[in-house]
Amino acid sequence: MKIGQCGSSLLPIVDGVGRVMEAYSRTMANRGEEVYAFAPLYNTGYRGNLPYEIVDYFSIKPSKNLPWRVGLEKLDPHFYSRLKDIELDIMHVHDPVFAGRLGLEIAKRRNIPIVGTFHTKYYDDIYNQTKSKTLAKIGTESVVKFYSKLDEVWAVSEGTAETLKSYGYTGEVIIMPNGTDKRELNPSRIEEAKERFNINTSSPILLFVGQLNWKKNIKRIIEACSIVKKEGYNFQLVMAGQGPHKDEIIELATSLGLSDNLNLIGHITDSELLDVVYHLSSLFVFPSIYDNAPMVVREAAYQKT
Repeated sequence: MKIGQCGSSLLPIVDGVGRVMEAYSRTMANRGEEVYAFAPLYNTGYRGNLPYEIVDYFSIKPSKNLPWRVGLEKLDPHFYSRLKDIELDIMHVHDPVFAGRLGLEIAKRRNIPIVGTFHTKYYDDIYNQTKSKTLAKIGTESVVKFYSKLDEVWAVSEGTAETLKSYGYTGEVIIMPNGTDKRELNPSRIEEAKERFNINTSSPILLFVGQLNWKKNIKRIIEACSIVKKEGYNFQLVMAGQGPHKDEIIELATSLGLSDNLNLIGHITDSELLDVVYHLSSLFVFPSIYDNAPMVVREAAYQKT
């Protein structure tokens, strides 16, 4: 089967939706399907070892606070010339905005079925960017109109499906949970990870993996760590990721006396190293009430953390 995957982020992966789309693309390609991943152009470097084909197009980054880029495929004639040579049997879209509408356009022109996964709380995203309830409401109405045009709608959890329905969607929603790869730990990289990320296992390690964004409820983590430290416990809070609120997180942690406990190790693209960090940690701390079916929780669980 010739499958199209379409989303607003892919490589380098900076958010959960991008990781899900990459997992779909890679898993189905490894099963023998012919997969094309449509996404805005990033500076991805060498990618010749991928089992699927990335078909990217011109993009811009509208805001430093956004981890993804906005694709402007209409301004990219080279993209459309490539698209003409690609045969597709089905399209799967992962957002209801720019990339999603591109996927819908391709599917309708070719008269092929289109599936869309509802991943996230768009009302919250729009409101956090605009601080306008009116614009957030208009945005979610647009989201509902988009999903109403698809042949099949998936959600990553029951709660996510309820969110979509709360926006006004009345169609059927199929629950298709996210999973994670069964990656076995590579013990030979343990010392490398300790040295590279300055991880000291002589005291308990609390680990957070995700965007350094207040919407992930990171403030709750830091406040809890402050209480734990005041009670006399020693620990290291390791945070793996990148995001717009990095400096503010450091500032808050410092003000609460956690400067010696906080260890920001950046965004890890090497899955083997990330697995080692999971393995070395005593507890995975992820109190986000924004996320619907975070893959990082499953990854930590697979490493028995």
